[in-house]
Amino acid sequence: MWRIFLAAAMFLALNGCGNECSFKEQCNGNVLEICGEGPDQVVNRKVSSTPCEAPNEVCVEPTEGMAYCARAPQTTCDDTFDGACDGTVRLMCSPKLINPEGAPRFVVAFDCADSNQTCVDEGMTARCE
Repeated sequence: MWRIFLAAAMFLALNGCGNECSFKEQCNGNVLEICGEGPDQVVNRKVSSTPCEAPNEVCVEPTEGMAYCARAPQTTCDDTFDGACDGTVRLMCSPKLINPEGAPRFVVAFDCADSNQTCVDEGMTARCE
């Protein structure tokens, strides 16, 4: 029995536990790739690919292992960024919670029309209602 367990462990170690990727998140052009989505984050991790499309058309990598889709053109921002509306699209700076301290943040967009709402520009901020 012990030999079977050892053989299975060695097989998994040599085959990378069936993982087809070793990164967390990355950009491949304007495609966001995430490795290991789903309930199993250790064994049999697969790449999930999502094209960055309107209203967030560009893939950005603020740090190694972190990526997301942002508004084109790729524009960095900080807490001084004034949210605004572009038609039904709400523009804002990516939340601090997403980016680690010191990593660049980028302008992201949310189309209020996707939830049957409109974008309301309140001067220094915008919201969907």
